[in-house]
Amino acid sequence: MLLENVIMLMRSMIGVAMGLALVAVTAPAQSTQGTGAKVNSFGLSAGLTAPTGDFGNGFKSGYNISALYEYHKAATPVAFRIEGQFQDFDAKGGSSETYKTFGGLANALFYLPTHSTVKPYLTGGIGFFNNKFDLGSDCTGVLESCSSSENKFGFDLGGGLEFELSGMSTFLEADWQLISVTGGSAKMIPIRFGVRF
Repeated sequence: MLLENVIMLMRSMIGVAMGLALVAVTAPAQSTQGTGAKVNSFGLSAGLTAPTGDFGNGFKSGYNISALYEYHKAATPVAFRIEGQFQDFDAKGGSSETYKTFGGLANALFYLPTHSTVKPYLTGGIGFFNNKFDLGSDCTGVLESCSSSENKFGFDLGGGLEFELSGMSTFLEADWQLISVTGGSAKMIPIRFGVRF
């Protein structure tokens, strides 16, 4: 039920993003040359995360939520972002096992040159994550613990579109993310829609 709600939310957010893109493309073009002023912004995002590889064989698509801070000097194409991100997944096959991860990430963003209010960008960075696996009702009581928690490093690479609006901006972003776990890695693609003030 939660996954269905997240999918419906994502469809709505993609529709909003497409509408914003249409408005931004038809708006008067603006120069990307800024005044050099420092721009500090805070934002929130949410979306769907699709597991891939071996991780995708065992877990269903989940959801992600993030809070972020971004520093961007207007006259340059490079920005820096730090964020806290939470993701939640349920196991496939009727299992009650869950996987949750909470991480702090540091990313660099490179905005591609454009005179439009729709700004494409590339992003990549590293993060430190707390991974929690919980067996839920699958735990038989024979095991010493029904859950485990560990702290691991990870990284992400991706890209997105930023839509400039009056006094704020929105963005649609997709990343390929790898988080280390004991015995391997969890690979996933978070797709999210966000707003920055």
